[in-house]
Formats: sequence, structure tokens, C-alpha cells
Amino acid sequence: EVRARLRARKIEQIPSAWQFIGLDTVRVMTDLAHASPLPSSDFLSLTGGFSNLDQFELSLLARHRPENTRGGYKELAGWRPDPRELPGDLTQGAGKHRAVGRVLGTFTLNASALKERLAQAINSCNSGGPELNAIATRLGYPTPDAAAVQAPIVVVIGSSAGGTGAGIMLDVVD
Repeated sequence: EVRARLRARKIEQIPSAWQFIGLDTVRVMTDLAHASPLPSSDFLSLTGGFSNLDQFELSLLARHRPENTRGGYKELAGWRPDPRELPGDLTQGAGKHRAVGRVLGTFTLNASALKERLAQAINSCNSGGPELNAIATRLGYPTPDAAAVQAPIVVVIGSSAGGTGAGIMLDVVD
């Protein structure tokens, strides 16, 4: 939709200050019916490198021993999914289970790849003032102070009925 609206005004590139980042537990973003998937550089999988919930559970136990009250496992244990009760193939997504998306998101939202991608997105937004002013003028929205760079606006879109999106939405906003 964004590309189509820009092309209608003869703008071929999405401005670099407009950043789109997809997060999900699937390994590769799938087609979205009428929309093409995001470029692979804009999509990050939250599987943490695990292919099933059993592997993930073993990693949690190794990192956060239950007997260590400061390790975090105790806090996760109450709401984490039991891998024996769910289909465990993480490459197919969270299976519409919020707890799967939430526990994987909690585990991987601090990953360096995601932090780096978010930092790059913020830098692109912060330095995109001149480009955005030129595009705003072409779209018929001239800016009064072309030199001023506005603070970035962040919009988080997620599925409240799904698995990963519903599970991580508040953590992503935080």
C-alpha cells in the first residue's frame, strides 16, 4: 500500500526514514495475501535459533536453574508453555499460542541482531529530515520549517488474536 501510494506520485523509493521491521517466530516471512513480504533485512525471527520447544526448554533450564531464585526461570515457569502439550515446531510459528510467542520474545528481544536493527532504524529516522521534507512537498504537504527534523513517530502493529504478535506486543512497545 505504501509503495502504491508513493508510485502514484512518481516516488519510486520508500524513504529511508520510514522503517518497517517484522518480528515473528517463523524463520522466513510469508506472503501476506495482497501484500508482498518485507525484505529479509527487515524481518527478524524470534526463534533464538531453536527449531522446537523442547530445545528451548532445555536452554532455559541450563541458563536459569530452577533452584536459583535470581535466575529468572521461576518467573518464567508459571506462564511458559509446556513443550509436551504443544506442537513444538517453531519454524512454523507460535501456533496461535500467545505463551509461545511471549516466552520466545522474552528470550530473544534483547538479542544483539534485534538491538542493532532497531538502532539502525532509529538512526535512519533521525537523519531522514531532508528526504522527508522533499517527499512531503511532492505529496502536497509542504513543511513550514524544512530544516527542522521532527522526532520519529513509532507505530507498532500486531495481532492481538495470534501467537507471537499477541505474545510480544507489549514487550515490543516497552
